[in-house]
Amino acid sequence: FLSWDHKLSQHQENSVNAAFASSFVDLKASSPLTGNLLHLFAFFDPEKIDTAVIISGVSELPLERIEEHQVELQLIQTNYSVDRKTRERGHIKRLQNWLSRVRRIRGSHTSQPAPAKPPTDSAEENYLEYIDLQAFYESIQSPVDFQDAIARLQSLALVYIRGHRKQQIWMHDLVQYMVQYGVMTHAERKFWAAQAVKVIANAFRKISDPESHQQWDQCEACCPHVIAVAANDDKYKVASMELCVTLRQCALYLASRGRYGDAVSMCSQALSMVESLVGEDDLETLATVSAMAWVTYREGRKDLSQAHEWYQRVLWGRETQLGPAHPDTFTTLNDLGFICEKQGLYAEGEEHLLRALHGREILYGPNDPRTCLVLRNLSYLFFRQGLWQRTEDFGLRALHGEENTLGKDDAETIITVTNLSLLYEKMGKYDRAEELALRSLNVREAALPQSHPRVLMSINNLALIYEKQGKYTRAEPLYLQALSGRTKAMGPDHCRTHRTLGNLSALNLRMGRLTAATEYAEKALAGREKFHGDTHPETMICRAQLAAVYEKLKRYDEGEALCLNVLGHESELTPTHPAAMQAMQVLGAIYLGQQKYQASQDLLTKVFGRLQIQCGIQYADTLRTLRDLGRLYAATARLDEAQKCFEETVKESTKGLGEEHPDTVEYLNLLDDFAKE
Repeated sequence: FLSWDHKLSQHQENSVNAAFASSFVDLKASSPLTGNLLHLFAFFDPEKIDTAVIISGVSELPLERIEEHQVELQLIQTNYSVDRKTRERGHIKRLQNWLSRVRRIRGSHTSQPAPAKPPTDSAEENYLEYIDLQAFYESIQSPVDFQDAIARLQSLALVYIRGHRKQQIWMHDLVQYMVQYGVMTHAERKFWAAQAVKVIANAFRKISDPESHQQWDQCEACCPHVIAVAANDDKYKVASMELCVTLRQCALYLASRGRYGDAVSMCSQALSMVESLVGEDDLETLATVSAMAWVTYREGRKDLSQAHEWYQRVLWGRETQLGPAHPDTFTTLNDLGFICEKQGLYAEGEEHLLRALHGREILYGPNDPRTCLVLRNLSYLFFRQGLWQRTEDFGLRALHGEENTLGKDDAETIITVTNLSLLYEKMGKYDRAEELALRSLNVREAALPQSHPRVLMSINNLALIYEKQGKYTRAEPLYLQALSGRTKAMGPDHCRTHRTLGNLSALNLRMGRLTAATEYAEKALAGREKFHGDTHPETMICRAQLAAVYEKLKRYDEGEALCLNVLGHESELTPTHPAAMQAMQVLGAIYLGQQKYQASQDLLTKVFGRLQIQCGIQYADTLRTLRDLGRLYAATARLDEAQKCFEETVKESTKGLGEEHPDTVEYLNLLDDFAKE
């Protein structure tokens, strides 16, 4: 409005300004409820003010907080009491001065006017009337009074009402600005900014679990206003413990929706605020540090050492202040163990998680969801090490408890279902793996948007199982969907994007597309090295995958170098880690191609024995290793042993994978060729 060119005379302009300012003053004089409501609305996000949020925010607002501000208002009134006409003249004069400054800055023909600074209040203008907040908030909770006030604001074109069942209020930015800076003094703005904080904090406090998708609608209705009221801290010093807690909870909500950048920014603001209020060692500060570590992990940062340090800080603080057997201490042990697993620090992670499990089993019992969470994390830690039996034992215990206490379709239960589907894929139990993967995807697609990270995870996992079943045409579009979604939602450098690239490489290798397999594998490895570093277990898996491609391309020297790099870290990975097992298998095949038969036999025999024990004879990688042993025996003229290997491969592949599986067809052709030769 102020940037428009116009031909009003100074007298005309003054008249407009006077009418504009006095209308607000008259509104408050004729209807204090309506005027105060307008003042409160002016500090929320003007685009979508949900009336249900306002009503929830003022209901059950602690009385001592209201009384505290009534005393403050009485003191301000005593020190700065002026009559209404003086106030009106002051408002009009400030508007006139403001417009004059804007005109001078803008010039007569400026296409892009410089932003005008709002009028500042002198000390003499810092006043407030006595406001009966108790009566004001009771009126908001009255359906009749509240709706009458909103209707009056709409009749004056100060707000616009959207929706009927779910009523939302829209306020023009100019109206909001004029209410704040054209009508209110600095003292009034500070007061109403603080009230807006209390209302939105009280509304958000009633959301029991902001990370649950069942309460996302409530969180989303509050979230823009949390951002708006927190932005006033620099101007009006509205920082408080209730605002810190609200920012922290809202950040957890944003992270659960996959809005990781916003979550980290909001949690950083909460941490800075709470440290300035109560110091670095307060329990509320530690809770915010813990949330900061969590949202940092969810953001997908390559270096989790900062999150690890934060959790260690929280653990030390809680053990010191609350004791080693306190529930919050067990929570931190679980979180720290979880982060250790992501860093590949398996021994440290297991130690923390076992402590948390022991404590929670005593405190809550074996089937409580909090105990099941630790069981699930332990299960996945063993999964990352290739310890399938321990993975299944802890995973099934977690699933049993969650299904009985939370239900079969609860989000936490589905996480355990997803993990078990991956386990059964590794164990070669593909039908069971597919059943669990479809269950996971169906529940998540019904509850979450298609672009949510957990939906994309379920899509990727289902594609992986289809690939192992030989259903390549069903797997490829799912992989591509997961890759596209992860690239958009998380970025091309996120670890989960790298994982899908690796999966696409393996799929193209199975389909004989060696050029595409090479491109995907090299991208995945470059991303892993950049994200995790050279020695992380996930990087080792990508090295082994690329080595497998180089073996098919007969680029033996490059493949050998990659495999030896992985096996050089075998002590860190554990002997049954997927990276170590694949590197041994691929290196055995490379040595076979290089005619280093004894070295090949030593590796293939060792990895075949481990795979047989860990995954069973019908697992795809076990059968491929047995096939390579048959090729080795054939190359060294040990024909009877070669024939036994080929026949065993065909028999077990037919049983486990089916007659039409591409691997089974390959083994049959290999046996026929061997018989002919």
